[in-house]
Amino acid sequence: MNLFDNLLPYHFTKISAQQSVWVFGVGTFGRSVAQACLSRGIEVKGFIQTEPAASHCLGIQVRSWNELSRADLSMPLIIGIFNRDTPLDGLVKLAQRAGAENIVMPWDFYTQAKNELGWRFWLSDPNLLRSHMTDLKWAYDRFEDQISRTCLERVVNFRSGLDIEYASYIDQDNQYFNDLTIPRFNGKPLNFLDGGAFDGGSLKMLHGVSNVRQAWLFEPDSDNYIEMTKAVGKDNLPGYCIPVGLSDRYGLLNFNGGHGESARIDEQGAIGITTVTIDDFLSGQKVDFIKLDVEGFEASVLKGARATITKHKPVIAASCYHNPTDLWALPHLIHQIDNSYRLYLRQHEFNSFDLVLYAVPE
Repeated sequence: MNLFDNLLPYHFTKISAQQSVWVFGVGTFGRSVAQACLSRGIEVKGFIQTEPAASHCLGIQVRSWNELSRADLSMPLIIGIFNRDTPLDGLVKLAQRAGAENIVMPWDFYTQAKNELGWRFWLSDPNLLRSHMTDLKWAYDRFEDQISRTCLERVVNFRSGLDIEYASYIDQDNQYFNDLTIPRFNGKPLNFLDGGAFDGGSLKMLHGVSNVRQAWLFEPDSDNYIEMTKAVGKDNLPGYCIPVGLSDRYGLLNFNGGHGESARIDEQGAIGITTVTIDDFLSGQKVDFIKLDVEGFEASVLKGARATITKHKPVIAASCYHNPTDLWALPHLIHQIDNSYRLYLRQHEFNSFDLVLYAVPE
């Protein structure tokens, strides 16, 4: 028996219209939370910032903790900070020390306001995870080591509000290039394909620990692409910079660019980009290592690499946190393409961001 067997239906206290709330945080997520509240008729009494940089945000007052009254601290306090840099358990403790009595976690508010908040990486109604217990147990049984199984278990419980301390956990392994992946090559030259190459940093890291024969770096965001070409040229790295996206087919897709690492394919995006498949691009060329960090499009890219994976059996390191369903959908997809792969899961940043699925051929 594992902890999945003990999960009960998730219940939360819904914030109703005409209630007043405080929002902790004035960043992108905090502002979105406030706007979602207002659209639902919920009064935002104000934002809370530990050290306010301004007196107002979105026309709403910004206050520090020591400016709040007992009545303020008894109102619902929505955690409006959601990123990989600030552990949520630390934010909860800070709010509790300040006297907050009714703390609303990001998944609690998202459950009632997901239409307004839209895509937010892995954030979802915890009952979505409960409805996929069969899929999660399947993935749990396919993982190769206990570290991976414990990781999956704790991620599910964290995202369900049952293991808030996991917010501060980071695995000690290096991201992508670690003891799961690099020893397999035994110093031999390898061909590397990077989907979502951003600024070329992954190639630079790989070049420092392995012998890279050649690399293909895909980055459709124009700003990121410019910075990547500069970095690759400056460091004289063996990489071909390619300004297109990856998918399961050739096509023209809308893209939401200009957001650094968060640039992504988006139906509402104002920019058009070209996409290709790995199979079509490589046309049979050998690749030894595929790294994917494509903001939720990992499954589509893997589908477009089916022939390459089947023929060349590259090591795969795929981000597994951009969608709540990635926890089981990505392991299942790789297993479906080639069931000889050994699957691992590792956590590389706070709050279950930068969760990576490693698929290593036998």
